[in-house]
Amino acid sequence: MLDSNKGTSKVIVAPKIFDINKNENRGNLTIFLGKLRKYFTHNGSHEITIDFTQTEKFIAAGTLLFYSELAYLKQFINNETRLRYIPPKNPKAFEVLIQIELYKLCGIRKPKSKNANKYDDVLNWKVACGNVVNNEQCAPTIEAYEGQLAEPLIDGIFKGLAEAMTNTVHHAYAEIREDGLNHKPSKNNWWMFSQARDGELTVVFCDLGIGIPRSLPKKHPSIFHKMLSLGKISDHQCIASSVELNATSTKMPGRGKGLGNIIEIASKNKAGGVIIYSNKGMYRLGPDATEPFSRDLKNSILGTIICWNVTLSKVGL
Repeated sequence: MLDSNKGTSKVIVAPKIFDINKNENRGNLTIFLGKLRKYFTHNGSHEITIDFTQTEKFIAAGTLLFYSELAYLKQFINNETRLRYIPPKNPKAFEVLIQIELYKLCGIRKPKSKNANKYDDVLNWKVACGNVVNNEQCAPTIEAYEGQLAEPLIDGIFKGLAEAMTNTVHHAYAEIREDGLNHKPSKNNWWMFSQARDGELTVVFCDLGIGIPRSLPKKHPSIFHKMLSLGKISDHQCIASSVELNATSTKMPGRGKGLGNIIEIASKNKAGGVIIYSNKGMYRLGPDATEPFSRDLKNSILGTIICWNVTLSKVGL
């Protein structure tokens, strides 16, 4: 189905799968988000309808990217464009949009749930956002499992989230984002999904700033120029360098900051995995992996997303 006009409303067809890990899905999603930005800021009809009819699956990272982009447009562009949506035919996808409260971003009445109790993996997702360093947004999800998370792991997760928020608030929005809007927001927002379900804690964190590859030269110019002297620098190499720099910022075990702290805690516990997406780059450290895997993907997400999950158990470090 192609985009179209319905009366005075511009109709944009949503992707079948909201995902940023596979190149095909990522490409479809980033193209969709580009159209959304274009029509939202240059829409003479002042009404946009997102058609989710064909959407079948919402994967956490891709869904959070979409949610963050839409919230960004609503909060910071602040024009008179009205937003509506046609719900998915897929019953589970239908419930996802209710759970993430898309209706609130659209300013419409909450749709009536059809199968809410059937999908506990949907009901357990929580949404948070902010523009300050505030771990209270995710504390209830994490603290509810204190008996199943070793104390250093809890401490590491909170420190990692706090550092991710700090980087967002103080560094991520240092320049204008390369999204064609030529707009620098007055607030440096972050968005987050969190879930504790079936013995696993999952947290997904997003900012729509300039990304790690663009911030690395500003925060660590000597390291960046050294990398540059060795040849062309890819986005995934910048993520890896940022992780290594943060992880070795002090010599005390478990005291690394930010991205390095999250990865160090998860890898030492053999109890989870971490994926970092920033612009075109992807960096992954899975459970039982001895070395991280990183590569560049085809399309930039124009921001940074950190995803990690930790297996809940009563086993300590």
